[in-house]
Amino acid sequence: MAQLTGRAEVFINNIKMGTTEGPTIKFGGEVRETVNGQFKPQGYKVTDVAPGGADMVIAHSASVSVSDFDVTDATLMLVTDTGSVFLVTQATRVGDPPELDAGAGTISVSLEGQPAKTF
Repeated sequence: MAQLTGRAEVFINNIKMGTTEGPTIKFGGEVRETVNGQFKPQGYKVTDVAPGGADMVIAHSASVSVSDFDVTDATLMLVTDTGSVFLVTQATRVGDPPELDAGAGTISVSLEGQPAKTF
């Protein structure tokens, strides 16, 4: 039976992040829209390019600073337990600034950049 992806390690600028649950990768790429004809779909057109990126929850400790995740022009790499590697360049923190949830001991952060490349 084939192994399925169950976990992934996250690296920001080659520094391993201590994620607490599986990060979500956004591959990015072309946003496509169907072009309908009179009797059937005729094809598609590209309307936009979506960014690549990831959403993650990181365990907080004394050695982890919230400012570590307030990055611009970073390299984001995700390595799955099945050996897949995804790379997002020019990654920048998006959305609200990172916040520390002291009750859970975690920091949630989202990064976006160029569409992900698979290695």
